[in-house]
Amino acid sequence: MTYVKNDDTWTYEEDPDFPLDESAVNTKMNCLTTLTVDRVLESPEDLSEYGLDKPQQEVTVLKTDGTTFTLYIGNQNSSNNDFYVKVDRRRQSGTLKGGLRGPASEPEQQSPGAGAKP
Repeated sequence: MTYVKNDDTWTYEEDPDFPLDESAVNTKMNCLTTLTVDRVLESPEDLSEYGLDKPQQEVTVLKTDGTTFTLYIGNQNSSNNDFYVKVDRRRQSGTLKGGLRGPASEPEQQSPGAGAKP
């Protein structure tokens, strides 16, 4: 699912007439631009241990400078509620605070899902 921003208006690319909650989309996009890795996992041997071999979510962001990156979201760590993540195809993985799922990747009632082209 893809959100597209033209001027100051977000639309759902697959159905431009779908009534998006723009405040919710802005919250998700703002979260994506301020992500910081909490803990780095250097070259993990088996990505399946972290749910990164078949990620639960993939969020691709097209930045205003034309570059893109994809954030792969894997399993949630049951001891601290962080999520295992990987950016693009880099060898490093890491964890992000558990709050990521709410604002960044759960569909809102009025919005169709995750994914972005800001």
